[in-house]
Amino acid sequence: MKPTKNRVLVKTIASEDRSEGGIYLPENSKADYERASVVAVGPGHINHMTGQTIPVGVVVGDTVLIHRGVGVEINHKNEKHLLLEEDYVLAML
Repeated sequence: MKPTKNRVLVKTIASEDRSEGGIYLPENSKADYERASVVAVGPGHINHMTGQTIPVGVVVGDTVLIHRGVGVEINHKNEKHLLLEEDYVLAML
């Protein structure tokens, strides 16, 4: 699967269900972001002033921090993935 424009296909990395002290964490106590692994990236978006393609800033294999609950959930190779725009990538880890 090859995303279009500035879209990124990621697979989320399961977050810990326990604190460092061993206490189980409820779903609502988890942060508004999550870690994910980049599976595929699009070619980038076109700068309409110059006509040049600006490439996506992440590459396949990067671990990134993304907003929780964004993107479109899709089934790719029998696994759940998220397809989202590059703007929802908060940081590379």
